[in-house]
Order: sequence, then structure tokens, then C-alpha cells
Amino acid sequence: MSNNFECSYCAFTYDNERNVKSVFTEFSLPILENVETQIAVRYEDYGGQIGSAVTPKIAMSWRPVDTLLVRGSYSQSFRAPNVGVVEEGLESSSNTFRDPIRNQAVRSGLAEVNNANALPNFTYTLGGPAPDVGNEYADTYSTGFIWTPAGRLEGLSVNTDIWRFELTDKVLPQPGISAIAGELERFKAAAADPSNYVLNGTIPASRTGAWASMDQYTPCDPNALAAQYGTDPSTQGTPGGTTGFRDVVPGSRLDCVVNPQTYLTEGVVRTFGVNTGSLTTTKLSTINAGKIVADGADLKIAYTWTNDLGRFRASLDYTHVRQYTLEDVPGLELGLLETGVFDAAGTTGDGNLVRSLPDNKGNISLSWMRNNHGFSVITRMIGSYRDLAYENTYATGNDAVRALVSKTIDSYQSWDLQYNYTHQWANDKLGTTIVTVGALDAFNADLPYREAGDINYDAGVFDGRGRRLYLRVLMQL
Repeated sequence: MSNNFECSYCAFTYDNERNVKSVFTEFSLPILENVETQIAVRYEDYGGQIGSAVTPKIAMSWRPVDTLLVRGSYSQSFRAPNVGVVEEGLESSSNTFRDPIRNQAVRSGLAEVNNANALPNFTYTLGGPAPDVGNEYADTYSTGFIWTPAGRLEGLSVNTDIWRFELTDKVLPQPGISAIAGELERFKAAAADPSNYVLNGTIPASRTGAWASMDQYTPCDPNALAAQYGTDPSTQGTPGGTTGFRDVVPGSRLDCVVNPQTYLTEGVVRTFGVNTGSLTTTKLSTINAGKIVADGADLKIAYTWTNDLGRFRASLDYTHVRQYTLEDVPGLELGLLETGVFDAAGTTGDGNLVRSLPDNKGNISLSWMRNNHGFSVITRMIGSYRDLAYENTYATGNDAVRALVSKTIDSYQSWDLQYNYTHQWANDKLGTTIVTVGALDAFNADLPYREAGDINYDAGVFDGRGRRLYLRVLMQL
């Protein structure tokens, strides 16, 4: 089995058992002429912490004329948390969020512990068991129609659906910033005591040896240094760099920081002796949190016609996500990546609670068939969307990165080509053989650039393999 959450460069396996009992029943009732209803009920029992639930579904369709079908449905559902999440925890992964302790001015007690003074901080994340995590529940609404006109428009079909999901108690990875909430409280308490300060340059660069003792740490008096140097950080260091300052005047008030030993927190590991405040790993569990509201629309249009040249079909599939809004999620009070954005539709998300979600996607295809031959061409399109990591990437990047980084991911279009030949053998026992050759991303379309570390594209949306050729032989006996 696999986990609910995946990462492209991690491996995670588990071997756990779960017994589930379920009963499902469904009725289809033609209550009126041209009107049909569907009523369904499901009962599931997982036992233990998860328990049981009864979930209904009601659907109705109406055909006012032969060429038009109008439909709608409402259903409730629940999903038990993945057994691997409960017993083992999430996979290891990585995350970037705004961290106040990354800022040298905060570490020295010269700036408040808040998001305004926070700086982007990359961290690897480790998962932990979540024995108390419970079920997630959803209310699902949909309505739409299918139109298949006759006469001159025969061959045309139009299919639309408008949908809405309301998920509560969603099983989510703990937001990154909430993983250090306890550490921030310990830091604020330690920062209030002048006896907890040491010179930053004397913090050992290793967890071993002197890390366990205070011998190497040189105490400093923040009040005395403030009287000598003042409390304006900009006069005691050169602004810039990953900690807010490229250079710090040795022995100055800015160089006098809270001793990292005074706010050590289980599950939070900072680089060596924290002489830069950089995070190494954080431990993220799984939580039932808040509410997710998503809605949008699907449109499918197809037209089929035949002439002396063969049988043709043109089609359009298009999906628009109007919103994917997260509400009342602990640790998300400042929005995804602390940007104030709560609606992930049309954004790269935060890579943790929600991944990249372009709000406009679709494809257009044209196919032709004649006798034993067939050919199709498909163009796939993804609309542009906002990169929520822009501010963090820009703040931590060098001049080369800043010249390349963009607030949006550009739109994308690729082409797939396919030819197939159907051969009917003279011997009926050999049946039919279909030979297909094709090319995915036939013209090797350029991927929209995104400054994303080792790769320069959004791997959650785009396939970096480029052009791929394939051959398939299918024998039908």
C-alpha cells in the first residue's frame, strides 16, 4: 500500500492491517414520466478509534425532450485516515516557510517574533504517527446537462457539470509553521531573561563535544551592549543575506543572541549550534483540520461527422477550478506560505497542505478513421497560475536567481500524435491485431520556467521527460 501523501524522491512502506465491514444498497425509482431518481445508502464500520458512519446519496435526472438530459445529485461521504498515516506517519519530505528565528535581529532580541520579521527557511520534514487522527467528511453537490441535438446538428454532444465539494476535518499534514510554535514560545520566554544571551560567534558548530556544555559559549550582557552600540540593528550589520544581515559587527548588540540551548524543542532541529538559525528538520504529524471548499465546472464538447474521406471527430475537454479555499486550519492563520492567500486555485499552493493547482486545464483533439487506418492529434493546454513561493525565492536567492524568478508560471501547450492500423487476420482464430505508434509531447514543448532548486519547472504539474515515442501491439482473439 502507499501513503496518502507522496514525494518524488522518498520511499515509504508499511505493513499494517485493518478490518472493514460495509453494506451498500441502491434504489432507482422512475417517480414521474421522464424523471428518474437514485437513492443510495452506505454503512461502513472500521472499529476502534475510527468507528462507523452511514452516508446517503440522492440523484435525479430529467429528460424534458429526447435530446436533453438534466441531472443533479447530492451525497455525503466519509474517508477513514490511511492506516500508514495513523500507525507510521507521513513520508519524509521538505518544506519552506517563514521563520522568525531565521532573522538575526530576532535572535538578538532586537525585533519581535512575528511574521513581519520572519525570513524564508527551508527544512526537511519527518513524519510521526497520528493515533488520534479521525475521519474526514464531505458534502458533494453537482448539477449539469447532456445535450445531443438532432437534425443538422446531429453528431454534436455537449456535456457540462458544475460541482462543489465541502470537506470538513480534512486529514492534512501539519502546517510547517505550527511545527515550531512551541519553540517560538520557548524562545520568547528565554529572550526576556538577559542572562540567557551569548555571543553568536562562540556558539559551537557541532552538536558534539562543547555542545553539551556551556564552556565554549561566551555570555554577553544585552543591556550593556545596547548602551554601547544602541538598539538599531542596521547600524551594527550589513542588511542582506539569508539571516537578514550579511555581516555583523563582532561583539555588538546584534551579535549578542539568545542561547539556543534555552529553547531546544523536541521535533525541531536547527543547524549545529544555530549560529545562523537555520532549520535542519522538523517533525510534522497529521491532523484533522478546518474545512476545504472547492468548486468549479467541467465542459465537454464533441462533434462527429462522416464523409467520403472517412469518419472525423473533434472534441474539447475543459476544467475550471473556481476556488479551493482552506478555512480554519491551525497554523494557517497567515495563509499559504504566510502570503495571506487561502484560495489555492490558480496557485502553486504551499507544497504541503495543497500542491500546485492550475485553475484552467483542457485539451482539444481531432481524430480520423477510414477502413483500417486511424490518426489522432491532441493538444493539451494549461493556463498560467501564480507562484506563491515567489517572495521566499526572491528573498533568499542570489542576483542570478532574482533575475530569473517570476510571480507567475506561464501557460503551456503540448501536442500528442498517434497512428493506428487494424489488421483482421484471414484465420478467425487469430482475431484482430491493432498496431499503434505515437509520440507524446511530439514537438518537445518548452516547460514554463520556475526557479525550484534542482529542477527549473513545476514537477507537480509538468512532465519533464519531454518527447516520448511508443509502439503498442494489441491482439484481440
